[in-house]
Amino acid sequence: MTEISLSRETIASIVHLAVRAWNMASGDTDTPTWDNAPDWAKTATRLSVDYVLRNPHCRPAELHAFWKSELSDREEQGRPPQADDSSKLGDYDDLLSFEKAKDILIIDLVNLLSGIDQKSSDHTVVGQ
Repeated sequence: MTEISLSRETIASIVHLAVRAWNMASGDTDTPTWDNAPDWAKTATRLSVDYVLRNPHCRPAELHAFWKSELSDREEQGRPPQADDSSKLGDYDDLLSFEKAKDILIIDLVNLLSGIDQKSSDHTVVGQ
């Protein structure tokens, strides 16, 4: 099997595409394509990718906590407040299963695309 090495930017664009598809599956059609995404959205995706690359065995709750901690920085970078922010800014345990699964999707996809073995991953989302 030929090994493929993907750049951080390629991984970020694929992650964005997957999250966009995940959002569309829930009826949220507002997520633009990578090429049309505003800079703050691309930065947020790159930061999540970087976090997982540095912490490949992180738990979804840890990625969510990181995302929350970066939110104020992203607002300073021009990210407008979103109507559904309040439903995503709570504690990980209080998120809807659909939102929890998004963190799992990001972690597992980054690890897959970067070649990190996730055999020890035990990410589980309990339905709500």
